[in-house]
Parts: sequence; C-alpha cells; structure tokens
Amino acid sequence: MPECPSCGKQAETGANFCSRCGARIAEAEAPNPSLEGLIADFRSRLPDAPQNADLHYNLALAYSRQGSLGLAIEEMKIVIRLSPDFAEAFYQLGLLYRQSGGREEARAAFRQAIEIEADPRYSVFLNSDF
Repeated sequence: MPECPSCGKQAETGANFCSRCGARIAEAEAPNPSLEGLIADFRSRLPDAPQNADLHYNLALAYSRQGSLGLAIEEMKIVIRLSPDFAEAFYQLGLLYRQSGGREEARAAFRQAIEIEADPRYSVFLNSDF
C-alpha cells in the first residue's frame, strides 16, 4: 500500500489522493514544463511587485507542487510577513514543514492558523505524530 507523502496515512492501492489530508499520492513525476513556466512567470513579476503577497503565495504553491520544499517554505514565510493574518498561508506553511520533517515548526504554523481562523482543517495535524 502506498503512503501519503504529506500525512503518512496508508492509502488504498490505486488511490490518487489521500482520504485524510487530500494530498496527491503518485509516483515521482517528470518535470512539468507548464509548472516551470508558471514559476518563471511569477518570478519575472516579483521585481515589479515585491510586496504582493498573492504573487508570493502562488509562487510558493508552485514550488511546492514542483517538489522544491525549501523554496516553497521561504516564499510562504514572505507571504506571512506581508500578510500576517492570512490563516491559509500558515496552514500551507505547516504542510510544507510537515513534508520536510519539521514537526515542531509544522505544529507552530498550524496553531497560528487556528488562532487566526477557526477552520477545522487547520487542526487535523495538530495532535498527530505525523
């Protein structure tokens, strides 16, 4: 049985997404030219809009999808600095830390998301051992 790369739950054979967290479950993918093009586009727009939290957020998500977790984490930190009340950014940062093995950092990010917004998704991993 495959294991979810995000939460570690055993997934059913042939499942494309985790039933617990919704993460994609798949073999390593070949480089995606469309995704690489998106990243290049977002990066090219940053010099003209360095304070645009949405642009940094989208770049972080694209880096995450590409598997560049370190870059995704750095971009998500920028989003949080620019928009400190953006609960979803803290949640996404928690997921990124979780994927990269930063358990305590992940929990701290999930707690911050919950403090900002009481969305039940934000507490799913808070008490898990991941």
